[in-house]
Amino acid sequence: MYFDSEPLNKSFESAFSGTRIIDFKVNEKRNIPEFIRTENIVTNATWAVFDTIHFLAMMPSSYNLTPLCEENMTCRELERKLWDDYLGTPIDFSKRHILAYHWKKKCKEKKIDAFSCLVKVDYSKTKRLTIIAYALSVVALGIFSSLIANQIQVMNIIYQALVPTLMIIVAILLGLKK
Repeated sequence: MYFDSEPLNKSFESAFSGTRIIDFKVNEKRNIPEFIRTENIVTNATWAVFDTIHFLAMMPSSYNLTPLCEENMTCRELERKLWDDYLGTPIDFSKRHILAYHWKKKCKEKKIDAFSCLVKVDYSKTKRLTIIAYALSVVALGIFSSLIANQIQVMNIIYQALVPTLMIIVAILLGLKK
C-alpha cells in the first residue's frame, strides 16, 4: 500500500514538501478480509510461508526516510547505468543520487508466515512555479495592505476635518438658542 499524505496547512507547507507512506505487508491476518480467513479455515487451506522475505525501496538521497519495522535496514547508493540493466528500464537520476533501501527477514529454524514494514518518507517538492506563485501572493498582500493603510489615512483626514466642523455647528446651534 502506498499513499501521499497532506497536512491541514497544505496550502502553505505542502506546496514545498510532502509525506509519502509505504506500507508493505505479507500475510498480515488483520488486513485480510474476514471471508477469506473464514474460507481458509473451512477448506483447511494454509497460508503461504517463506524462508526469506526481501523488501526494497528506491528514492532520491534528498528524501528523509523513517522505517517503522523490526527488521534491520541496509542502504546503498545506486550506480548510474549499472542498475538500468538490472531493472530493465532506466532509473531517473534527475534528482541526483538514488539510494536503495533493503529490509530482509530470514528464519532458518521456522518459516516466516507474516511480514510488515511501514516506511514514512518526507520529501521536498519545490518548483519554480510554486516559488513564483508565492512571490506574487506576497506582492498582492503588500498592495492590499497598502490600499487599506491609505484608506485609513483618508478616513483619518476626514475625521480630523469633521470634528472641528461639528464643534463649530454645535457652538452655533447653542449660540442660537440664547
